[in-house]
Amino acid sequence: MASSPKIVSNRTLLKLHQALNSLDAIKSGSDQIINFHYDTATKLAIVHNIIAIDRMREVLDRTVSQSLKANKITEGMEKTPQNNEAMAKHLLLLEEIQDADADLSGLRPLKIASLLNQPKCGDKDCVKQNNIPNSVLAMLSPILEEDAPAA
Repeated sequence: MASSPKIVSNRTLLKLHQALNSLDAIKSGSDQIINFHYDTATKLAIVHNIIAIDRMREVLDRTVSQSLKANKITEGMEKTPQNNEAMAKHLLLLEEIQDADADLSGLRPLKIASLLNQPKCGDKDCVKQNNIPNSVLAMLSPILEEDAPAA
């Protein structure tokens, strides 16, 4: 039986993309960069999801570019009633695009434990857990999957 599509708004899709791109490392309070480490399957799922969302974003970006062109929106354009109307029309389309549905069924779920627990952490200075910020985990929620409880 096929699973039903996971639908979110494009606004949520863009936040998900931001969160996936945040899974490389964080900067600590002392400006030290702390890299995250994952098992191979988790890394591949992250990469797959970034590439898939990049493709979806390309479609969104083309739509925005077409709207800019169709409405003759340019940087530094004069403020005239006609230009103000064109800008309002473009901004309305942007809101519609962000609120439109995005299908996440082509994305791979990420297991919470696989994100948080570093594989093969034998170094004495090694932190055994990826300290991924809660805000990033929250943005990942559409594709997060709980690990099966231990038997």
